[in-house]
Amino acid sequence: MIKSRWVFLKRPDNLTEKQGSKLAEFLKHNLKTLKSYLLKEEFQLFWAYASPYWAERRFSSGVVEGFNNKAKLTTRKA
Repeated sequence: MIKSRWVFLKRPDNLTEKQGSKLAEFLKHNLKTLKSYLLKEEFQLFWAYASPYWAERRFSSGVVEGFNNKAKLTTRKA
C-alpha cells in the first residue's frame, strides 16, 4: 500500500491503467482501509441524484436496513 494514496483519493474513472490495476488488486483483499474507500465511493452517488426525493430516500432506507440487519444478526446468534 506504499505510494498508493492517489489510488484511493481519485475517482475510479480518473485512474490511470496502472492505478486501476493496483486498485483491483487491493479490492481482492478485505482490508479495513478499503471499507473507507468504498464508503467514499458510495457517498459520491449522493451527488449523482437528480431529485432530492431519491437522495433522501437513499438515506432514510439505509437506517432501516441497518436496523433490520442488526435484528437478523441478533436472532441468528440466539
